[in-house]
Amino acid sequence: MKITLDHLANACKDQRVLFAKVFPNGAPLTEEAMEQAVTAGLDVFWLENLLTDQAWEEQYVAIRRQALEQYEAIKRPALEQYEAIGSQAWEQYEAVKSQAWKQYLAIKRQALLTALRRQFEEQHG
Repeated sequence: MKITLDHLANACKDQRVLFAKVFPNGAPLTEEAMEQAVTAGLDVFWLENLLTDQAWEEQYVAIRRQALEQYEAIKRPALEQYEAIGSQAWEQYEAVKSQAWKQYLAIKRQALLTALRRQFEEQHG
């Protein structure tokens, strides 16, 4: 069983040219060939267009759904941990920023006072 250039009649030209270069004798339906196609830059998910409605529903969607559920189950705790750390990091940032701003304002007020005093001393003796 192989995917041939004939199967890709409706694919875009650049993908057909690349496919012919990578798989001049067609691509066997193997994991190795799929990996080779991905590495070469072929859009392997275009092959979804070749599936019949029955194959789409019975084999592809069900397996894909399970894989997506596993992905979400793995991703969810990592995202929650990121959000917790991100929230803590943001709070720390805001606290440091606030303290730095207060220090800046204090120095700015002191500089203003110093400049005003010198100006008044120079003007009024």
